[in-house]
Amino acid sequence: MSDVRRKVTRDQIVDCARSWLGVIWRHQGRNRSGVDCGGLVACVGQGIGVFPVEADAFGYDRLPTLNLMVRTMSGWMRKKTGPEFDDRRLGDVVVMKPTNAYKWPSHLGILSRLPSGELGMIHSYNAVGTQFGVEKDGVIETHYAGWWDNTVALFEYPGLIREE
Repeated sequence: MSDVRRKVTRDQIVDCARSWLGVIWRHQGRNRSGVDCGGLVACVGQGIGVFPVEADAFGYDRLPTLNLMVRTMSGWMRKKTGPEFDDRRLGDVVVMKPTNAYKWPSHLGILSRLPSGELGMIHSYNAVGTQFGVEKDGVIETHYAGWWDNTVALFEYPGLIREE
């Protein structure tokens, strides 16, 4: 895990993630001209000052294999386990299998709160059809409910200030 001294709040994480809304999807993209889901998580971590630039992974396939996402995230962030796994909060990073047809997790998102009060997710999405009502590619904020059952791991950014 990164030895970062900066402290951040959940709201700062979500605000930084929202600043990426509208950026187009680009496989292995790592800047505002395009990001994929892993790039968004890495760029937000760098934007809030808790990831060094080298805390990133390149060279992965569009559909990762061998649980690569969970292993990579475990090196950057604190994994939530046991009862914490069901306590999903703003700013948490979720690792998902978009459908049960996928053998390995292949998607990441950052949890948010929608204006309706429901749990949302900010993620860079390359839509194939309109799964979960998504109709465009890029960084979007959507309802998280449709993804809940497909979440396989949950992480917190380093330096997170914990609320009691």
